[in-house]
Amino acid sequence: HRVSIAVPYREASLEASLGIESVDALLAELGGELDGGAREAHTQEFVNMSGGADAMLGLEAFVVHASEKWALDARTAQAYYFACDIAGDVGLLDLKEYLLLRAAFFDHKDSDGA
Repeated sequence: HRVSIAVPYREASLEASLGIESVDALLAELGGELDGGAREAHTQEFVNMSGGADAMLGLEAFVVHASEKWALDARTAQAYYFACDIAGDVGLLDLKEYLLLRAAFFDHKDSDGA
């Protein structure tokens, strides 16, 4: 006999599958360098790209921005983008994920000061 049990499908976030408490926790760990001024500036960058603090940032807009601001090639920009796309809507970054991206790849200083 086969027994099947109906289990409601629940999409687990990448956040949960990676064992990450939240984007906030990662920001707290990596974003120590994000003082009020830097955080404000990065938030304004996000608003300029996405259209608002509550909006979502698409890949294409980020790749264009990354190319102009940091001279990243499209493949590298995509890698940065998807590395920080860990919560909520897959393929779209929210403000917290963008701040995480900034902290992880551009603002974060290694312990040796590099």
